[in-house]
Amino acid sequence: MKTIRCFSLSDVSLSRIEKKALVRFLWIAVVGFMLAGCHAGGLFGRVFENVWGTQRVKPADYSSPSTAKELISAVKSAQDNHQRIRMTGSGHSPSDVAVTEDVLLYPHKLNGPLPLENAELKASFNETVTMRSGTEMSFNLVRVKSGTTIRELNAYFDEKGLGFPILGGWDAQTIAGATMTATHGSSLELGALDSIVASIQVVSNDGRMLQIEPTDGITNPETFKGYLPENPDIPVELIQDDETFRAMRVSIGSMGVVYAYVLKVFDQYWIKENRVLTTWKEITGHNGFLSNLVEGGLLNPQGIEPDFYELQVNPYPREDGDYNVLLTKRWISKEPLEPSPYRAEKGSDLLQQLAVTFQKVVEGAVNASPQLAVKTLDTALETQLDEEYINVSHKVFNIGVINETAVYAIEVAFSLNEIIPAVNKQFEIIEALRQENVVQMAPLAIRFVKASDAHISMMHGRDTAMMEIINLQGLKGVEKYFKKHQEVLLDRNEFTSRPHWGLDLHYLKAADQVIDCDRSGVDTEDFYINLNFERLRTSRKVLDISGNTVKVNARKIDIDANFIQIGDKFLECQDVERYDPAAYYEESWAQWLPIYQDFNRYGTFNGKVTDRLGISVER
Repeated sequence: MKTIRCFSLSDVSLSRIEKKALVRFLWIAVVGFMLAGCHAGGLFGRVFENVWGTQRVKPADYSSPSTAKELISAVKSAQDNHQRIRMTGSGHSPSDVAVTEDVLLYPHKLNGPLPLENAELKASFNETVTMRSGTEMSFNLVRVKSGTTIRELNAYFDEKGLGFPILGGWDAQTIAGATMTATHGSSLELGALDSIVASIQVVSNDGRMLQIEPTDGITNPETFKGYLPENPDIPVELIQDDETFRAMRVSIGSMGVVYAYVLKVFDQYWIKENRVLTTWKEITGHNGFLSNLVEGGLLNPQGIEPDFYELQVNPYPREDGDYNVLLTKRWISKEPLEPSPYRAEKGSDLLQQLAVTFQKVVEGAVNASPQLAVKTLDTALETQLDEEYINVSHKVFNIGVINETAVYAIEVAFSLNEIIPAVNKQFEIIEALRQENVVQMAPLAIRFVKASDAHISMMHGRDTAMMEIINLQGLKGVEKYFKKHQEVLLDRNEFTSRPHWGLDLHYLKAADQVIDCDRSGVDTEDFYINLNFERLRTSRKVLDISGNTVKVNARKIDIDANFIQIGDKFLECQDVERYDPAAYYEESWAQWLPIYQDFNRYGTFNGKVTDRLGISVER
């Protein structure tokens, strides 16, 4: 038998400096994951596939509306034909939030700015925010189509001397996709992207165009004309109600198809960024950065407070038992600044492109030698060190081509005061997985977001710390890695955490989609059993569970302790309440649900996500 020996760094004769450069090349593939981490776009056409490869559907019909008239026609047609209709974003989300197998709308033609009728606005709009540094920023109003990507909006805002108040690390999402799932940046002075929405125009039941705003919204009802400025033939109904607006802002695409937004944006501004290496004990000790943030203290006692701030953590311990942390601080400048020639190390852009191109090489090396991940994560942090990087705001927020790397990711929202014990718990998870040669190939990312009043925003009712957990798709044990993280970090007995709607691997689900070993006589016409990333379906069958025996249409299946065995597969028995979305949002879920049901009264806006959550409306 011929033996094939895998490549190892020890096979190559390199100097210490050359080895460090090679390691940095390998690790450049993950230095940006904690800020974004996915391909630029999904597969759109007769078959839709998201960029993660976790969602693939073949819709009965699909189209790319470019006008309000075409969008209204598509919604009315779906309703008349008793079909579901959803609009995707850019395919950036690994979850099922955007898809259906009936009518799927693609957003790329529904893009660009729209006219804003100033005569319809209240003269009193003059909103400002004081950032942590003391800088006061004023808001401007702009109207845009829902399918416009953040990248396109950044280019438009540059032309108009404007800028998003805050952004995440990637710009390929549509504005609707980003706001509907509460995509966010990192600052406790600003909320997620849905917080900059002032008005929403959405096509709802019967093809009606509704304009949803807060009770004291930006529109003056007395001067409101009642039709679209770009098409007077289309009537618009103005609804100014706080609860409806809070329900619609983050509604996972299930209360209608959004046509346009009015956004609140800043004048163009610049950012100074500083990245330093510190340790977990240092930032969580007395007067440490994270301790002070949680307790409301100063983040930069010797200088100006930062406006934006975030952490990247190596979850593998140093020899002294501490953990290395990259601390990023950013300051707003309203005055134009000279951009830095490059970020971090010179030539890093080329290295990023090479890393994306040769990702399979990285995965192969780590699968052959898992210790590579353990030993070199610090290098992932070191390659980002920079005393000062300056640019226009969106170019600092965005991390570039590294976003095209193929990864899986989840993100979990914790109450601010839970983040230190939550990270400590993640250290325990990583150590247990390491014993099984399952490794993490990206630093842990921690960001901070102001509390939200949107009913089902992850940040509802509390200042929030978001933990993003990312890994390369091709690594061994990656399914176990994410399953373990979701089970532990979303355990309601330990934390009051919530999964990110857009970065979630189908954790929340209805009771009839959970294996409850105490049930019997369960009708399983729509019963799904989740096993890692696989789905076994017992369609139109009855699952009987009693004692230690399960029968599916008289076929006996044995139960051993807390597991159901079907053939060679073991399905873990689950606690129904553990996955119930109502348990994670409590009273705010109860507030959102009847409003959602009214806006989806015919079931037109059902989708795979509403099926999973058990809230699809019967048609």
